Amino acid sequence: MKIQYLKRGKLWIWRAYLPNPVTGQKQDYKSKGFPTKKEAQTDAEAMLKNYLNGSLALPTKMTFEELCEEWIRAKRNELHKRSSVYYPEDQRKALNNYFGKVLIKDISPILVQNYYSSLKEQDRPLSSGTINNRAKALKSVLKFGVQMRLLNNNPAEGIKPPKTHKKQINPWTKEEFIVTGK
Repeated sequence: MKIQYLKRGKLWIWRAYLPNPVTGQKQDYKSKGFPTKKEAQTDAEAMLKNYLNGSLALPTKMTFEELCEEWIRAKRNELHKRSSVYYPEDQRKALNNYFGKVLIKDISPILVQNYYSSLKEQDRPLSSGTINNRAKALKSVLKFGVQMRLLNNNPAEGIKPPKTHKKQINPWTKEEFIVTGK
């Protein structure tokens, strides 16, 4: 397993051709840019260690929408028949409105945080239950991506959904109850 270190402008990158554990075919793994060659070497060593112990994510061009479809297929086997029809589908639609065409490798904690913020800033406020359900579904989809070795880690892990204020309940007065009860 040979690793090349290349200088691209002012940055150093590493590149390796390693057998894909699933298909057995050689696959191109490459890094982002590093300011020094030493940092690129350190990152390459960490990648190689992860590759050898089987925890390196496979390079993929899968979008969030495609990952969501796979998650739904897997989820249908786990959920009660009635739940499996509605829960994943509702969550898929909501999540795909924001993440749909994004490559899963490009989903970062800051993107997840921005999504959570957008839930609270909608024209029609969502209930805390809806926000929590969407956050759970997002974490579940990304966790599934980690389990399938498509992601190295779950970018939604450790990011808390926003808290919402409980709706103010204004009970009817005795007069209102009597008037509307007729």
